[in-house]
Amino acid sequence: MNFSSVGDLANSLVLSRQSARLQNEQTRLSGEITSGRVSDTNKAVRGDFSVLSGIERSLSLIDGFNAVRSAVSLQYDAAQTSLQTISNSISGFGAEVLARIPLDPDIANSPLLADAGTRFSDAIAKLNTSSGGRYLLSGVASDTPPIAAPEIILADLQLATAASTTTTDFVQAVDVWFNLTGGGFETIGYAGGPAATEPTKIGENNTIDQLPTADGQTYRDFLRNLALNALVTDGAFAGDPLAQAEIIELASTGLVAAEENLISEQALVGRGQQAIEEVNQTVAIETQNYEFARNEILSSDPYKAATELEAVRTQIETLYLITAKNARLSLADYLR
Repeated sequence: MNFSSVGDLANSLVLSRQSARLQNEQTRLSGEITSGRVSDTNKAVRGDFSVLSGIERSLSLIDGFNAVRSAVSLQYDAAQTSLQTISNSISGFGAEVLARIPLDPDIANSPLLADAGTRFSDAIAKLNTSSGGRYLLSGVASDTPPIAAPEIILADLQLATAASTTTTDFVQAVDVWFNLTGGGFETIGYAGGPAATEPTKIGENNTIDQLPTADGQTYRDFLRNLALNALVTDGAFAGDPLAQAEIIELASTGLVAAEENLISEQALVGRGQQAIEEVNQTVAIETQNYEFARNEILSSDPYKAATELEAVRTQIETLYLITAKNARLSLADYLR
């Protein structure tokens, strides 16, 4: 047996194993330098994962609530935008019409009211705003638009007022339609559900009230006033400009009051937005603290890792030299 060849094979195996070990060590140290994290978590926590697990659990919980707050924030922002748009559309409009009535004997046909039907339709469109696949002001029935189509409402109001012979009867019929329990608004106009009673949990110890529903009195009132204008400009009491002016005056007075009520609704939604922002700020600080604590446990020492990496590279270079030298000696022996 050629014992020399057995010795060469053993040396080759040893050198191969050392090369693999050093390559693995180089990969580990390079990873630690690149990521800034230790590769051996068990060694870093000395076998006790309780503190690290608690930190990870807290960060996971924070991430979950962050997602909830993000979705809720989008809904509140969309609701605020819708209310602001409605508010802008009627802001000053009622007062402008009231100032115009004494100067225009045929106010119903004034250019100022030419878009009365459009104002009514646009207000409903904004109340039917959705976000993330949910209608914002529909309460628990968030898969359904809260307010029926404007043409359906106006058609039913025309039926409800068809027998009215005086402006008092006409306005009363519209008021009954919007405000009577079980009346037209509740059976035809509002298609949403009741308000959700449970607040939304937006943090471990934080909740926020649900958005209002579009069947609230504020919404009924300004829709009633916009509908009165739309009904008159659509032909109610046609040929009787005094009666039309009387109804328009009542509607415009109501719109002036509706401006203040809408501001109150915006303030309600705004408080929800503020609550979300305050939780966001608090959680951002908590997240930083938890991440700092986790880094204290898992972060690698870049100087130590770099020093060890340099030492490993030197060993690899030395091993290559030895391997190359052995290979040349073996070839020489073979040629002899």
